[in-house]
Amino acid sequence: MPIKSDIVQLLNKRFPQLMMDDINLSVNIILNEIGNALQQGRKAEFREFGVFTAKKKSARTARNPKTGTILITPEKISPHFKASVYLNKRLNNQEPAQKFNIKTEAYAHEHVSINL
Repeated sequence: MPIKSDIVQLLNKRFPQLMMDDINLSVNIILNEIGNALQQGRKAEFREFGVFTAKKKSARTARNPKTGTILITPEKISPHFKASVYLNKRLNNQEPAQKFNIKTEAYAHEHVSINL
């Protein structure tokens, strides 16, 4: 699984004309905007990749299996990712991997959308 530094290195190899600090800043901005969108109850959509959303989980009662103590877990919000149809086909070898031309769309009020 690639980590953030692997993505930065890959972008540096693909775009050697860009400075490493600029690439690192760009990756951080993208990840921060995904987090900000989720925190504000919006979604982050990446066409042909998938959609990140925040799902609310209701408070519930649980039991500690070791002690039998009943606990109340508070309501919480968790990140959720739904893969696109294209990504699902790609994962199941039904669609060949392709290289994308990267273009960005203007910032939208309802969600963040970046075409990959």
